Amino acid sequence: YVYWHWQDFYLNREHPVLVKLVSAAGFALTEGDIEWKYKQDSEESFFRPNPERRALAGRWTMFLFSLSLLALLYATLRRLFDRAAAALSVVALTLFPVLIAHSVFVHTDVPAAFFYLASFSLLVCWSEDHASRWIWLLGAVLALGSLAKYSMTLAVINSAIAVALFARRGERARQFARFAVSFAFFFGLLAWLGYRLQPGSFVSLHNPHAQWIPLPRFYTEGWTMVWKHNALGHENVFLMQNGFKGHAAYFPLAFILKTPIPILIGILAGTYLVFRRSYRWRWIWLLFAGTYWLASIISNLNLGVRHILPVLVLMWVALAASLQASLVLRRWRRVTAFLFLWLIVMSFANWGSELAYFNELVGSKNGWKYFGDSNVDWGHQTGNLARFVQANGIAPLYQDLFSRFPLAVYGVSAPPVAEGIEGDHLRPGWYAISAHRLATRTSRPYDYFRVAQPDRTFGNSIFLYRVR
Repeated sequence: YVYWHWQDFYLNREHPVLVKLVSAAGFALTEGDIEWKYKQDSEESFFRPNPERRALAGRWTMFLFSLSLLALLYATLRRLFDRAAAALSVVALTLFPVLIAHSVFVHTDVPAAFFYLASFSLLVCWSEDHASRWIWLLGAVLALGSLAKYSMTLAVINSAIAVALFARRGERARQFARFAVSFAFFFGLLAWLGYRLQPGSFVSLHNPHAQWIPLPRFYTEGWTMVWKHNALGHENVFLMQNGFKGHAAYFPLAFILKTPIPILIGILAGTYLVFRRSYRWRWIWLLFAGTYWLASIISNLNLGVRHILPVLVLMWVALAASLQASLVLRRWRRVTAFLFLWLIVMSFANWGSELAYFNELVGSKNGWKYFGDSNVDWGHQTGNLARFVQANGIAPLYQDLFSRFPLAVYGVSAPPVAEGIEGDHLRPGWYAISAHRLATRTSRPYDYFRVAQPDRTFGNSIFLYRVR
C-alpha cells in the first residue's frame, strides 16, 4: 500500500515493483483511502480491526496470477500434446498442495512461474515458424517478468541462448538483435512506468562508479541487495541443522518430499518420454529446466520450495507427456486412473494444511524435521489458533509463533515462551509453538516440545501443548 499511495519503494527493495503494485491495487480497491502513518504506526495497529479481512484485501488480486498460470499451462500443453493431456495436467496442478498454498499469499514465486512458463511457451512457438511477432511478445513477457522477480534474469539469459542457438542459419544475428531490442524497449518503458519515472542510475555490482544505464534507483538497489543476500546466505533449516549457507541437496529433496508421489511418478516417466520421442522443443525445455535446477542447487537462499515453483511448473510438461502416452496405451489407463485417485484423495486429505504438506515418504506432521520457514509455516494459522483459544477459554497461554500477525491482533494475550520457564521446568499452562520454531530453537524447552505429542495441531504449522 505504501508503494501504491506514496510511491515509496523503500520498505521492500529485494523484490521488484510489479507484484507489490498488483497487491496494493486490490488493497486500495477494497479498503479505499487509508490514513496510515507507516513510519510511526506498527503493523499490529494497522491491521486492527478484522486482520484477516484486511490481509485478504491485499491478497485477492494475487489469485489472478494463479488462474493465469493454469490457463497458460493448458494453452502450452495443448500446443505440445493434445487436449486430454493438457486438461488432465491442469487438473493435477490444481491439486498440487504447493501451488494451492502459495496462491493465497502476496509473494513473487507464482508470478515468476507464470512468466517463466510464458517465456518457454513463446520460444516454442517461435521455433516452429520463426515469426518476429513471437520475439516481440517474448521481449514484453520477459520485461514484465523482470519486474516481478529478480531471478527472472535467468529467463532472459535462457531466451537469449535459445534465440542464438535455434535461429535459422543466416538469420541468427538479425533474430538476436530483434530480441535484444524488444526486451530493452519493453523493460525500459515498463521499469520507468512501474517506478513512477523515478530518477536513478545503474549501480554496477563490480564497479560502483559505473552509471551508464539510467534505471530507477530502487530497482538497481534491489538487484544489488539480492545479489549480496545470496552471497551471504540466509538462516535456513535442513534436516534439523541450522545454517546460513545453501545445501546442494536442499531443493532436490524439497521437490521429492513436497511433491505428491503420483506426480513424481508421472514426471519421471514423462522426462524419459520427452527425449525418447525426440520432440522438437525438447532442447528448449531442457535449457529452461536444467539451468533453473542448477541455479537453485548452488543458491544460498534456501527459504522454501516456493523458490523453485517456476521449474516445478515447467516439469508439468514432462507430466503431460506421460499422460498422453498413458491415454494412448490401454494397459496404462488403469494405472493412470489409480494415480489420479491417489492424488485427489491426498489433496483433499490435506485441505487447509497445504503449506506444510509432505508426501507419504515422511508425512506432513514430521515436515519440520526436514525443512523450516515457508516449507511448513508462515504464521497463516494464527487466526485459527486465536479462535480456538477464545472458544475454549485456554489460559494461561505462552507462544512462540513465526508470524507477522501477533495474537494480540486477534484480541488474545499470550506472553512469550520464555516467561513460561521457571528454573529447569515449564510452568503449567498451554504452549503454542510454530513448526518453524520447533525446527530452529535449540534450548531445553523446545527439546521437550519436539518429543511431546501436541494436544492440538493447526494445519501442521502450529502445535498446541498442555503442560500440567
